Amino acid sequence: MFTQSSLFCIPISKDKYSKKERMQTSMPLKRNFIKNSEFQVIEEVSTEFNNKKNIEQKTKKSKVLIVEDNDDLRQMVKEELSDDFDIIEAPNGQEGYAQAMAEKPDLIISDILMPIQDGLSMLKQIKKNAEFNNTPIFMLTAKNSDESKIECLSLGANDYIEKPFSLEFLKWKVKNTFKTRHNLKEKYSKLITTAPVDKHVDSNDEKFIKKLIKIIEDNMNNNLLSVEFLASEIGMSRANLYRKVQQILNDTPVNFIKTIKLKRAAQLLKQDKMYISEVAYMTGFNNQKYFSKCFNKEYGMSLQSILNRIPNKIIFYKL
Repeated sequence: MFTQSSLFCIPISKDKYSKKERMQTSMPLKRNFIKNSEFQVIEEVSTEFNNKKNIEQKTKKSKVLIVEDNDDLRQMVKEELSDDFDIIEAPNGQEGYAQAMAEKPDLIISDILMPIQDGLSMLKQIKKNAEFNNTPIFMLTAKNSDESKIECLSLGANDYIEKPFSLEFLKWKVKNTFKTRHNLKEKYSKLITTAPVDKHVDSNDEKFIKKLIKIIEDNMNNNLLSVEFLASEIGMSRANLYRKVQQILNDTPVNFIKTIKLKRAAQLLKQDKMYISEVAYMTGFNNQKYFSKCFNKEYGMSLQSILNRIPNKIIFYKL
């Protein structure tokens, strides 16, 4: 047993310990032990190490697939983009398509003339899959004819880049494409807070979201309305619908459906012409308590408080 006046001396020099007793400190540890010792030596993880780890976890790079049979050119493009993006490679169209299906890249850069399978046939193959409808694709072409450019665009490519090209030009083209998509996501985050019918559409993403909203509005009080129903109506698998909605809106299809329903409910309540039970039914909420709970969560206020703000209201409903 030890008293308060007990004194312990631990040698500081590493020479005092055998190699087996020494700690490896190449990486900070939360807890270390000196072998055969009864006393734990606890070390705090360095702040610098934690910060780096947190930054790495928060920063998720977009995936870019490069399909090019020229190894040197493919390597140069990879080196130019690798600081900002996760790069996936393929030497021909066949492997490029396989990589696209496996890795689900956020953007594809492909040459046209390649062995085994050329870029145009790969482009056709990819565009047959609805999962890649909104994936930007750039075609690299050495051909200078308008016919070649028109063919690329008519098959669904977002743009073409003539060889020889500047690597820095390509990098900024890719960066600006992702920036535009990011701005579009932010725009939709604000757009969804407005009335479901007030939509102005231009891009493929906007058309896709508008179609989803139209399906939800047309089937608002349909008991069959669900993620599976929405996926079937839009012509996609449930998994692909989830991925695309998450990609564009940073939300799940379940929440998206509920959000549109609640926006419609808010519109109907403002008109002050219906019972709350009618509004709940018309927007697909069969359980009025659940409807009230969802409304409160979405708008931060109860249905009763909404009604209290309406002058000369004729709606009477006990919540």
